[in-house]
Amino acid sequence: MNFDDYKPQLACPVDIDKVGKYENYTMEVKLDGVRCIAIKDPTGHVSLWTRSGKELTHKLDHICAQLRTVRGHFVLDGELGYCTDFYTPPGYPELITPALIDFNATMRILGSGPEEARLKQTVKREIGWPNIKFFVFDILQKGNYPAYRLSQKDRREGLRDLLENLGPDTGLMDIQMTDEWPHWDESLYTAIVEAGGEGVMLKNPDAIYYPGKRKANTWYKVKAFDTVDCKIVGYEPGQGKYEGQIGALVVEDPTGTRIKVSGMTDEKRLDMSNRLAEKYAGRMCEIRYFGKVGEAKDGYRHPQFLRMRPDLDVT
Repeated sequence: MNFDDYKPQLACPVDIDKVGKYENYTMEVKLDGVRCIAIKDPTGHVSLWTRSGKELTHKLDHICAQLRTVRGHFVLDGELGYCTDFYTPPGYPELITPALIDFNATMRILGSGPEEARLKQTVKREIGWPNIKFFVFDILQKGNYPAYRLSQKDRREGLRDLLENLGPDTGLMDIQMTDEWPHWDESLYTAIVEAGGEGVMLKNPDAIYYPGKRKANTWYKVKAFDTVDCKIVGYEPGQGKYEGQIGALVVEDPTGTRIKVSGMTDEKRLDMSNRLAEKYAGRMCEIRYFGKVGEAKDGYRHPQFLRMRPDLDVT
């Protein structure tokens, strides 16, 4: 059992005005954390992996310890993060759903070396922060059975059975199975976005899981705005207030299209200007935009820098 056999499936974007085609798909909150594949092998060893295959095992002792207490061996898919707020979705008084994950605080931990990551978590606990939590939404392997070949609805049932004893009484305080709604709910989507969430995931209840793939008619993400992961390849000099600094970053999208983006905070812009070569050049970042433009729909409307994505850097 190793990460290369269980790379996470990716979702296709869909505009909110086109979700009617998928209204019978199940719906989950889209969590803005760090994607994680958790593997517990037949010997009981637990390992944690990011979307790009970086190992996190020795940075999250508490997650590994809790997963070791879950019976059997398995492979799980989910998101890691510091959850900064929970809420009860309108119309669902029985649920307490994670609303916001602090991505930057999470990455300051997970982007550090193991010893520093453990130390930073200890410091945060001492000042009242909760632990980083693992929000689980899928199961790829259960015992010797390749669960990813099952339908979405059967995988969720298998995951629910595996994690039926979650909670403080069993010591699994930092492992949480994500909530699921039986169909598209626009009022709930609106409430999630207004609460500061990114949006929702729509999942075909009859589709199998495709490790490492982005397949139509399986998973769709519905976001308040669109995003794309890009590589920083250059910059344009600033003018006026930003003379002597970076004016705009030049980034390259997955198709090789180059885009000029701004929107960094003054603090981030200054750091980029002073440390572009050593810290930012060639690294991955995420930009947001508000739809595609041009005849070929290969341009980005109002592209803006959103954040760095060290979890996607290969080196």
